[in-house]
This record gives sequence, structure tokens and C-alpha cells, in this order.
Amino acid sequence: MFLKFRATTLAAVLLAAAGLSACSHDRQAATAEQCVSAAKQNPPASGNPNIPAAEIDTSLGQVDGTCVFRGTGGFELDVAKCPTDWDINAGITDTEIRLFTSMPHSGALAAYGYIGDGLKNYIDYVNANGGIGGRKINLEILDDQYQPDLTRKNVDKAIQANTYAASVAILGSSNNGAIRDVMNDECMPHLLVASSEDRWGDPKNYPWTTGMGLNYGNETALWKQWLANEFPNGTTVAMVAMNNDFGKAYANAFAKAVEGSNIKIVANELVDPAAPNLTDQLTSAAASKAEVGIFAVAGTFCVQAIGGVERSSWDPVVITGNSCAQIETSLAPLQKEGLTGENTMVVQYYYNPTDPANKAPEFAKLYTEQMTAGGLDPKVAQYSNGWFWGWYLVALLQNADAMKGGLNRANIAVAARTITQPYPLLVEGLTSKMNGVEDAYLFEGGQMFRYEGATTKKLGEWKPVGDLINREGKTGDFTTLNLQ
Repeated sequence: MFLKFRATTLAAVLLAAAGLSACSHDRQAATAEQCVSAAKQNPPASGNPNIPAAEIDTSLGQVDGTCVFRGTGGFELDVAKCPTDWDINAGITDTEIRLFTSMPHSGALAAYGYIGDGLKNYIDYVNANGGIGGRKINLEILDDQYQPDLTRKNVDKAIQANTYAASVAILGSSNNGAIRDVMNDECMPHLLVASSEDRWGDPKNYPWTTGMGLNYGNETALWKQWLANEFPNGTTVAMVAMNNDFGKAYANAFAKAVEGSNIKIVANELVDPAAPNLTDQLTSAAASKAEVGIFAVAGTFCVQAIGGVERSSWDPVVITGNSCAQIETSLAPLQKEGLTGENTMVVQYYYNPTDPANKAPEFAKLYTEQMTAGGLDPKVAQYSNGWFWGWYLVALLQNADAMKGGLNRANIAVAARTITQPYPLLVEGLTSKMNGVEDAYLFEGGQMFRYEGATTKKLGEWKPVGDLINREGKTGDFTTLNLQ
């Protein structure tokens, strides 16, 4: 851990490397250069359908003569509140944007680290096609073994180095919880968190932190709406969740979503993340005789939950969290046990590029080509998740580059709260929008999919059941969360 001296006003140099004096609340800056470098403002990029172009009002960004940066939806960022030694251009040069991430590349959950490899693969493609306004993205991947204390150590070192513009896609609920305060205290853009907890949508209190994936609140609200349609007379639910921030966030969000409805939670079992299996929790859930079993688990617990129900006499509708949606890791292993996973349900909001149902075959073809060229297996779902994160990272960097003042860390943080670009592989009809404090969640919809056509010899496919449910703009932010 390290300490930095703070000042209530920005009385020292914000841009020491540029030799510029700082603005403060006591004396308004005379020119924009006192809070931001003289980087040129680039026009929106366009021309390559596989790279998101800027889609933003180019008058957004720094408010003339102040240290305030303004986005849409009531979002503002005052960098006069940053540490006195903070550099608005750290990690950004005329040729490079230096970023870092922290995720497991060793340990029991190392497979989730493939997200970083996929992210880097997409970045390589973008760099080879012009980068961001001519700058290449340089991503450093740090290993934390999915341990929050190691995540914090990685982040402390990165902040101390003062050579990174931002973090991106740091993985894990507890991991991001361990660093959110320091990231905001140090004005380090904490971008596109690779965890879907509702609390990352809190721009009022944590303006430097942004989530990305379908948050648990919206996902559980979609479960509730689908169940209400399927069981108009009501139903009973047994939930099995991991006993950590991830699992508890799911369980609490679903309990809130079904408040006042005729959907009743009759069992709520927690499993320790370090436990060898969840056999006891499955036994207790089955004893409830619930019509629906919901599993908010990850990793090998996905396989154990789906397989455990299939081999038991309990016959509920099985719904898993999106963390269990990868066929290769959650369903394929069942075949070794003579099982199939048939009829497992999950809310989907984007397709895997190798899914034949996706409606962007050219983009999917590019993904396969780039993966293969990079020596990676395009069938590994976590690699494709990396491309998903990469698309939105590039979108927000393109937006920041087009804003007043050009690309700098403040504009990057503002742009992360102002996104409208749709990923090519989104489920048909779904939108992706983030709008300041008015709409703090990028995704608020999805569609229920069922795993069909599986045998002990052949993998199945996710098939849509029911209609797309889009709650765009209805959720608000974490302080006004609407799950009904």
C-alpha cells in the first residue's frame, strides 16, 4: 500500500510533464491548457465496420476555462479533486495508449484469464488498422490468481508507476471491490469491470468506475419476467449461490426482483467457493421440491449443478447465471459423465462468434481468422468474451478521442459513461447504451435461451425461447436501482 498527499484544491502542477500550471477552485483557469494537454481533437473515425467509430457529441469534454469535464446524462468529472501529482496524460503519448488489467492467469480459475488474451487479440487487430487516432493500444495483463489481495497489489504498483492511462476488464466481484476506493481516490479510470454486480453502476459516488456486462439486477429481473410469463399462477424457486460477493449479489437481486409477486423463494443455499462440490446444497434444494432451480455459480460448480440435477429425481426448470453460458466449459464436460445438460436455461444478450445463429457472419469470420492467426482456439468462449470487452473499450476510446481536448484520462472516464455503439453480435433487437447518471448500465435486456439437441455424443445449441425483453433506460443507477 502507498500513501499520497492530498490537497483540497489543485494548487500544484496537473501536468508536470507538460510544464503547465494548475487550475484550482480558488482561481479559475484562463485557458484549457491548464487542465489538459494541447492534444488535437480528432474527428470521428469511420470506414471499418469491424471497429466501432466515435458516436458522440464532439462538444462534450472539458468545459472551457475550468477543470470540469462534462458528459451526457448529467455526468460531470472535476479533476481539481484529483491528487496533486496526478497526470491527466499518464500512459498517453502521440503513439501509444498504455492500459493494464488484472485477472487470473494461474490458479483454479485461470481459464477466465483467457478473456485477457482475447481482449489483446482484438486490440492487435485494431492496432493493425490504425489504432485510436494513430495511437496503438498497449495492454499489460497482470496475474492475480483471482485473489483480491493480489489484485490490490497489482493495482497499487500500476498507480505508483504513473505510466498507465487506465485499467480495463479487471475480473471478479471481490477483486474489484478491493480496489474501487483506491481507483477513485487516485483518479485512475477503472473501465468496463469484468463483473456484473449492480454496484459498479454508481457514477455519483464512484465516477471513475464503470461496469459493462448485463448486471445481476437486470439479469434477475429478466428471470422474474420470464417466469411470470411461463407461470402466470405463480411458482416456487430454489436458489443455489456461491457464498461470496458474486453469489450473494445474484441472490439479493433476485429476492428484490420477485418482491410482491407470486414467485416464491422456498430454498436459498450458499456454497463456499473453496468447497470441492455443492452436493449438500443440491440435496437441500431438491428437498424443497421447487418447480424452478436457479444456480448463481461459476467455474466447475456450473458443471456440478447442471449435472447434479440431471442425475437426480428432482426435475425443475434449471436456470443458470450468465457465468455458466459457455457450452465448452459448462456443458461439454457433462458428456464424460454420460449426461447432456439438455434444457438448461440462461439469459443471453450476445452471441458467441462461433454460434451459427449469430446475425453478423462477416464479423464472426474475422474473429475466427484473427484467433487462428494469433495461435488461439476460436471455440474457447472466454476468448470471444475478450473480443466483446475489446469492442467497447475501443468504442469509448474513439469517443474520448473525438471530445473537446482530445484523448486524455478525464475524457476517457467521461466517455466510459457515454456509450451507444452496438456490438455486432448482440441478440437481435437489443441495444447497448450508457448515459451518465441517468442510465448507468450498458445492457438492460436479453432473451431466455434453452440448451437443445445435446446427446452424450453431440453438443447442443442455445435456442431462443420467449421474446426479447429490453429494459433500456429503466434501471437508473445504483442509487435509484429499479428492478421491477
